[in-house]
Amino acid sequence: MPPANAWEDLEPRLRELLDLIVSHARLRVGYTLLPPPEADTETGRIINFEGEDASLLAERHEDLLHAIEHLVRECLRLTGDHARLIGFDVLGRRQLRAGELAASARLAAEKVRRTGQPFAFSPMSARDRRIIHLALRDFPGVRTLSEGEARDRRIVIHPENPSRPVTARRRESRRL
Repeated sequence: MPPANAWEDLEPRLRELLDLIVSHARLRVGYTLLPPPEADTETGRIINFEGEDASLLAERHEDLLHAIEHLVRECLRLTGDHARLIGFDVLGRRQLRAGELAASARLAAEKVRRTGQPFAFSPMSARDRRIIHLALRDFPGVRTLSEGEARDRRIVIHPENPSRPVTARRRESRRL
């Protein structure tokens, strides 16, 4: 992880760069710096864009937002752990998506614990897989793995003890 004061050193430069990008692109948006999603303890701040042109940042799978994110990280030379100091969002969509993914992960993990059967999510981005891994890292009785290659990579939730589902263990303990 970056040093504790890394965010304080970065914030003024980040604000100056974002103001410059928004101004030169003539985007009618503002931004706020938000805390990271609940399940994500490794991201420093989320830059959330809102305003009249915010929908432009969200079009075509957020291509413009991704371009701004890339430009900011390159200009500020944020690599490795330092790249996690900031994340980007538009209209709070990623925050909402992170919450939905974490809730889905917990429901699926409960099912895996109950049935003893693995659960596979549909293929998803590395960012979304990370949210699920983080949401379930302390969830008892299950473990998560990323499986597949490239665009087919997905999260699979496995029981920690795949031999017997929790309900079977409960039935056995009642018989004793």
